[in-house]
Amino acid sequence: MPTLTTSNLPLRSGVYTVDQQNSGVHFGVRRFGLTDLRGEFTRFDTSLFVGESLRDAAVRATIDLASIHTNEPDRDALLHMTPRFDAETHPAMTFNSTSIHRTGADRYMMDGLVTISGVTKTVRLQVGFQGTSAHHADDRIRVKFTAIGQIRRSDFGIELDVGLGAAKFVLSDAVRLAVDAQFLTP
Repeated sequence: MPTLTTSNLPLRSGVYTVDQQNSGVHFGVRRFGLTDLRGEFTRFDTSLFVGESLRDAAVRATIDLASIHTNEPDRDALLHMTPRFDAETHPAMTFNSTSIHRTGADRYMMDGLVTISGVTKTVRLQVGFQGTSAHHADDRIRVKFTAIGQIRRSDFGIELDVGLGAAKFVLSDAVRLAVDAQFLTP
């Protein structure tokens, strides 16, 4: 995919803070080869730093691992006990962008570093700029982005406590990420 360069961003410079009530960090993983296990993290903090060009733009996020929610409390408790996903030992997952490139009118490719339980790996996210608008509740201007990508559980040492070789049949190694983020303008 070709990268378009631009010196102008559709946003003014400043630090944009996430509107947590209108944003979400979601994930999906194939289980038993047939269905998708979906969930979300309900506590997170994200900031968007906008400069004069894309080279000056950055995203930083911290996600509270204890806030995992899969609509099944027993499963959530099991995840908390999984080594390397232990929220008491490793309370947060972090993301720090390393580069952002424009790929289309409202499309971007964002590379960054994800850290889970002390292990850091690169990830590439496809980002869509959804626009700006005033929120009906407070008339504050918000900007909206979506981002999708994928990580592998095994890259971070997140394994299931099942029989040898059975984990890949129970839960896929690939974890799809989807972020809906609304940021408050500075």
